[in-house]
Amino acid sequence: MTDIPPPTIPDSMNSGSENDELPTRWEIELEFVQSLANTQYLSYLAQQGYFKNPDFLNYINYLNYWKQPEYARFLVYPDCLHILTLLQNERFRVDILHQNFTNMLYSDMVEYWRESLLKDEAQKLDSVEPAIEIKNSPSRITNTFKDLEQGVSNVQSIQSIQSIPSQDEGRITSLSPMSDISTATPKV
Repeated sequence: MTDIPPPTIPDSMNSGSENDELPTRWEIELEFVQSLANTQYLSYLAQQGYFKNPDFLNYINYLNYWKQPEYARFLVYPDCLHILTLLQNERFRVDILHQNFTNMLYSDMVEYWRESLLKDEAQKLDSVEPAIEIKNSPSRITNTFKDLEQGVSNVQSIQSIQSIPSQDEGRITSLSPMSDISTATPKV
């Protein structure tokens, strides 16, 4: 089976047009290769004995052409290429029969994607300069708390001044920060 050349990429895939015909060999192989990223499907194939069938193993070997850039660009789930490589190893084909191994493989794949996404987000954030730079050092946090305490003290001082009755008849009696000086009138 290894002497069969890979299928040609259908013109509809390059042009973006859709047709309602039956899937081509290329489309079937694309779908199958991508399904290898599904760990439960791998477990199913192992349980059904496909990984012991020499013809199926030749087919897996044949599908390595998907690693070539002109084919790989159509893959939505690139993990399938890594699995395709792992399937060349007999130990991996035996281990995939065990549910614990399948679960571990799935967790590793999820963790890899999560780390990649977090790294991409961090790079995006690093590339955009913030309008205000905030440092999260302990001294900055301490200073922020001191500023807040000072603000509370200032508010308490203003409130105590507002409660003092005016002794001078010509002064403004309201010292509220919300009062408008232009509308304030002296007490007569």
